[in-house]
Amino acid sequence: MLPIASVPRLWPGATFVCLGSGPSLSASDVSLVGAARRACNLRVIAINDTYALAPWADVLYAPDEKWWGWHGDHVSRVYHGLKYTLATDGPAEAAGALRLNFRSGGGLTDDPTTVMTGGHSGPQAINLSVHLGAARVVLLGYDLQAAPSNGSDHYFGAHPDCSRVPYESQRDVYTSLVAPLHAQGITIVNATRATAITAIPRVRLEDVLCTPWYP
Repeated sequence: MLPIASVPRLWPGATFVCLGSGPSLSASDVSLVGAARRACNLRVIAINDTYALAPWADVLYAPDEKWWGWHGDHVSRVYHGLKYTLATDGPAEAAGALRLNFRSGGGLTDDPTTVMTGGHSGPQAINLSVHLGAARVVLLGYDLQAAPSNGSDHYFGAHPDCSRVPYESQRDVYTSLVAPLHAQGITIVNATRATAITAIPRVRLEDVLCTPWYP
């Protein structure tokens, strides 16, 4: 069984982009993020399948053991950054992922060994970015709704098991993040092209990459 890891504060004061896999995420937007990462103090957390669009991301966060069973071999071949999970063993361990503890519910925890689950990987990645030192967080691919064109839950289509996302039960958790982030002086904005999250201010991606911005 993987031991519990403690997340180091590697990038204090950095802007983090958290890449969710919502259907509005595009390769062109990820390329913009990649160019900005090379040019300024920008760090990137790829959530689940988004590592395939961003193999250069600083961190891969994939909490579920099932996901590692589907993708662990490919991750081992193409992704060489930090990897975090909530899985206890198996393919995640074989791929070199570091295991975090978790607590149910919304909000944030300051315990660097732990993330609040918030019901899905999106808020967990935000909590991880805080542990890593984020001063600003940009959400991209956080649709929290199906694509209006074809009903797809993800930019890549369906998971191998064809599971669907319970969006309605996941959206409300973002409200619980606003106050604790503000209390720590951390700004969060949502640059997702099409999103059902209403608790976090919307911005254009182009306006917050390598550009000074403030609450």
